[in-house]
Amino acid sequence: KFLLRDVMKEIELVSERIKKIKEVVNFSVAGSARRRKEVIGDVDFLVSIEDISNKYIVEKIMNTFVTMDNVVKVIGKGETKSSVKTSNNLNMDLRLVSNSSFGAALQYFTGSKEHNIALRRIAIKEGLKLNEYGLFKGERKIKGETEEEIYERLGMDWIPPELREGEEEIELAQKHQLPKLI
Repeated sequence: KFLLRDVMKEIELVSERIKKIKEVVNFSVAGSARRRKEVIGDVDFLVSIEDISNKYIVEKIMNTFVTMDNVVKVIGKGETKSSVKTSNNLNMDLRLVSNSSFGAALQYFTGSKEHNIALRRIAIKEGLKLNEYGLFKGERKIKGETEEEIYERLGMDWIPPELREGEEEIELAQKHQLPKLI
């Protein structure tokens, strides 16, 4: 486990390096680091590009990630996910998705387990399916490009990452009574 404040500089360095790749359309830190948890276990990064089937661009992004100066071990390297261990023993994952799924993936990889289960239950009650690729009605994706559109379609306000802990944030978002963060 790591104090978030102790690894913020490392997160920022990785973020800057990946954002410099001209083909990157969307980029975000996800997981507990995006929720600003005081203590985190690892760091998740999410990237989208125009054409996820372009092997050259996928390879360029994954190579950039796994060859950073602070990487001491490549745990895995694939077309949609790569994992590394850094010199201070921090595990980092980079996931690559299509632009049309970026919002769904960002929501999925940011929310706590409890938050995500509650959202999926709401989707099921409405005859929908929610996963990291989008919000679906049957086999047809109806939302997924942004987090905001997913929360809106599920009948609630967008929930800031810091509140996605599976407590009362969903009920408050449904009533349009989320607290203002400072």
